[in-house]
Amino acid sequence: MMKFFIFSCWLVPLLAIASPLQRGIEAKSKGDFELATRELGDAVKAEPKNPEAWLQYGTVLGWQKRYDEALAALNRGLEISPKHYDLQMARGRVIAWQGNFGEASEVFAELAKQYPDAEEILVMQGRIATWTGRLDQAEGFYLKVIAKNPKQVDALTGLGDVALARQKRDEAEMYFQRAFALDPSPDIQGRLDRLAQETHSRVDAGLTTSSFAGGGRSDWWSYWTQYSAQTALGVFWGKLEQGDRFDESDTILEIGWERLLLDELQTRVFVGVSPDAFWAANWYVETDLLWTPQEGFLSIIAEFKYADYVPRGVFTSRLGFEQEFGDSWKTSLRWVHQHFEGGDPTNGWIFAINKEYDSGYGWVLGVAQGAESLDGQALVAAAVLESTTFFAGVRGPIRDNWGWRVDFEFEDYDVGANRRGLALGVHCKF
Repeated sequence: MMKFFIFSCWLVPLLAIASPLQRGIEAKSKGDFELATRELGDAVKAEPKNPEAWLQYGTVLGWQKRYDEALAALNRGLEISPKHYDLQMARGRVIAWQGNFGEASEVFAELAKQYPDAEEILVMQGRIATWTGRLDQAEGFYLKVIAKNPKQVDALTGLGDVALARQKRDEAEMYFQRAFALDPSPDIQGRLDRLAQETHSRVDAGLTTSSFAGGGRSDWWSYWTQYSAQTALGVFWGKLEQGDRFDESDTILEIGWERLLLDELQTRVFVGVSPDAFWAANWYVETDLLWTPQEGFLSIIAEFKYADYVPRGVFTSRLGFEQEFGDSWKTSLRWVHQHFEGGDPTNGWIFAINKEYDSGYGWVLGVAQGAESLDGQALVAAAVLESTTFFAGVRGPIRDNWGWRVDFEFEDYDVGANRRGLALGVHCKF
């Protein structure tokens, strides 16, 4: 017994010193990423020629969104073992997590040539296609997996994600239930829970106000409320706005519809009227299109609006692009052309950059140049003022299905006056 005790006392510290890789893998499997990072960092120092150590280290870094460090680790492993399948897969995943979908697609396309029957390659190709809105392609990848293995959980889950993106809730639930029956994991349970808690209606309300320096104008204000409903045919909404400008009050009624068409084309159409309009348009109609032609390409924006104001009609076209990049960043640029019936046309532009956070918070910053307020509302004076507008906004959650947003504007007119605008909004999903 004494010999066994002495041997155990000698062996335990030896194993503790000799196995940082195993300790790191164990911590990683338990979700203790901080400990896993330390242990696996020690592992690559102790075994710098071990590709498995670099694989595990790079993977746990990627799970923590430390993408540059993760790629550096995985590339070190590939320098040692260039054909290492798991290292190549992990590298492709991290590139995709970064939002570099084009490069990630090239990685997996090359791997697919080497391993044409590998299910996880097809699944990753399906996920990238889903993330980039290529739903037909995503469905094709997943169905190819299911044709060979009807019980492939990731492919079933992916088909559920595709159905949900197409707003086919019942079909999505069916795929998630099939996947859950095979693998009752927290991830799939989370999808089912979110589906069960999914809201189909939303109410927004807000207040806007503007004050002027110079130009002898009275302050503007308005309040509005909007109800939206998610249906199998898309999102429908109705909006009521009442406000005062130029010492006159107007009421605006608006209805609209929005839907994803052909997997690549987001469409929105809305119309509005204002009985006895003074500063508002008698009526208006607008059509907005957002088209992503190919994976990794810019999204093309085309927006067209005709508004019949009391002095004259105004046709506005906005053409531009939108690009998502990095970790939930988005930028957009629009060229604006306005044609005034019986007047000279104007040109302008709008640039904005957005950031979204996993916590639900987000912000936008931008600048625009063109006709006053970019919608011709100053035409009551039968004149168009050129202006430059700086705008910013922040938004975030309140609790559960409640949220808020605050927007600021500063508009500088070419006649020496300026406008300072503030908008407050709140919404509830149910």
